[in-house]
Amino acid sequence: MNLTLEEGRFPEEKNEIVITNRGGTYNPQIGNKITINLPDKGIEEYTIVGLINITDQSIKNSKLKRKKT
Repeated sequence: MNLTLEEGRFPEEKNEIVITNRGGTYNPQIGNKITINLPDKGIEEYTIVGLINITDQSIKNSKLKRKKT
């Protein structure tokens, strides 16, 4: 997958995360904190340290597959 770092940096600590700034109603900012409910760990808090751009083509070329429901 081809990821482009648009702003900030890549994570260096376990509680840091990069997220996409593409679409949606959320306007992520460097330094914002987000919480994610992980099935195996429960609720975890992360600090946004970078914003990445993921293109439709990079998603098509990735090895990540959407889980079928």
